[in-house]
Amino acid sequence: MVACGNGANARGWDRDAVAEPTAFERLVTEALASRDDRSWSALKAYVDTLPKETLAAQADGLGYLSFLMATTDDEEKVEMASAAIALQAQAGGEPGFGVLIARVVVAGLRPSTDDDAGRAFRRLGAYQARSAERLPTIFLADIFLGYSRRVLLEDRADEALRTAHGAVALAEADPRVPRRIHIRALAALGMALNAQRRPIEAFEAFSEALRLGPLTSEDDVELRAGIATSLADDFNCEAWGRTAQGFKVRKAQDPNADLAQQAPYVFSLARAYKDCGDWQAAFDVLKDYRQQALPVLPAFSPNLGLIHALMAEITISDPPVAEAFLGTAKAIYSGARARASSGREIRLLQRMISRTQAQLALERGDLPGAARAHQAIAQTDVAAERYANYADWAEVLHRAKSSQALNAYRLSLAALPASTTNATLLRSRRDVLDRYLEETWSAARP
Repeated sequence: MVACGNGANARGWDRDAVAEPTAFERLVTEALASRDDRSWSALKAYVDTLPKETLAAQADGLGYLSFLMATTDDEEKVEMASAAIALQAQAGGEPGFGVLIARVVVAGLRPSTDDDAGRAFRRLGAYQARSAERLPTIFLADIFLGYSRRVLLEDRADEALRTAHGAVALAEADPRVPRRIHIRALAALGMALNAQRRPIEAFEAFSEALRLGPLTSEDDVELRAGIATSLADDFNCEAWGRTAQGFKVRKAQDPNADLAQQAPYVFSLARAYKDCGDWQAAFDVLKDYRQQALPVLPAFSPNLGLIHALMAEITISDPPVAEAFLGTAKAIYSGARARASSGREIRLLQRMISRTQAQLALERGDLPGAARAHQAIAQTDVAAERYANYADWAEVLHRAKSSQALNAYRLSLAALPASTTNATLLRSRRDVLDRYLEETWSAARP
C-alpha cells in the first residue's frame, strides 16, 4: 500500500455502513468517472426533469453539468456555470456543492482577480470538510488529481505531487470515492514521482493502482507505461530486468482505439529495454507495434512518428537504416504540425528528431552539426530532461573545442536534479561535469 496518509478531512468511513447513493448521486458519479457524452447526457436529462420550483436543486445540477461538460469551448461552460449561480441567487440560502463547483468553473476560466480561483477552491474544501454528503469528497478527489496532471505538464512537479497525494488520501479514506478515481489518483501520484526522479515510490503507486483493477484499457496502458518509465531509470535496470517479461502489448477488441492508446506504453517499454542495454528487444517491440499500427493509425499520428524516431535511434549504428526511419519521423512531424500547431506529442517528437539527428551527426564525425541539433532541444519545456539535454550539448561543444562549451556546462550544472534516489549516481554526474567544466575553463584562459 502506498503511504499517502488519510488527509486532513478524512473521517475513517466504515465501508460496510455506507448508505446507498441517490439516483442523482449515481448519475453524477458515473459522469465524473467516465467523462463521456452518454453519461453527461443522462445527467442532463435528469436535471431537466426537476420541478421548476426547485431552484436550488436545478442550480446544483447545472453546476455539476458545467464542470463535467466535455467541450473545448470555454464560453459554453461559463454560460452554464453562470446560469447555475444565477438560479441559486434566486433561490436564496446557502449554495450547494454544485453551485460552488460552478463558481470554480467561472473563477478558473474567467477570473476577475488573481485570487478568484483560490477562493473558490477554498470554499470547496471547507464545504467538503463539514459535509457528510457523498459528492463533495468524490469531486474534490477528482479535482485534485486533474489539477495534479495539469500542473505536471506545466513543469510544476512539487505542486503536482502535493495535489496527487491529496487525491489519493481522499480516495483511501472514503469508500464512496469511485474505484476508477482512486486508480487515476494513484496514476497521477506515480507520474509526479517519476517527474521527481523517485522511481521506486512511483513503481509502488502504479503497482497499487494495478492491484485495484479491473481497469479500463486506457488506465491499463497508462499505468503500465508509468511502470515502464519508473523501472527504466538508469540506476534501476536490475529491477527492470526482473519485471520486463511481465509486460506484453495486448490487443483490445477495438484495434483502432487500443493501438492509439498503446503508443505511449510501447514507447516507454522500448526505451526501457534500450536504456538497460537490450537493444534487440527494444527494436522488436517497436517493429511489432509498427506492423499493427501502420494500416490503422492516421498517417500523421505524432505517436507513430515517435515510434519511427526511436527506431532510428536504436539503429543508429547502421546510418542508412537510421536515416530512413528518421526521414519517416520527419515527414510525420511535418504533417502533424500542419494539422495542429501544438501538442505535447508533437513537441516530444520534435525533440526526439533533433536528438537522433545529433547522434547521426556524431556517427559521421560532424561535430558542428551535432552541436546545432543539441542546441535545438537544450531549451526543453520538461525540467527533468534539461540536465541531460544541456549535458549532451555541452559534451559535443567540448569535443568540438567550442568556446560555448563553458556556458553549456554551467547550464547543465544548474539543471542537475536536486533530488535523486541514487546518491552515487548524483555524485558521479557532478564529478564528470566539474571535470569538463575545469578543462573547458582552463582551455579558455589566456
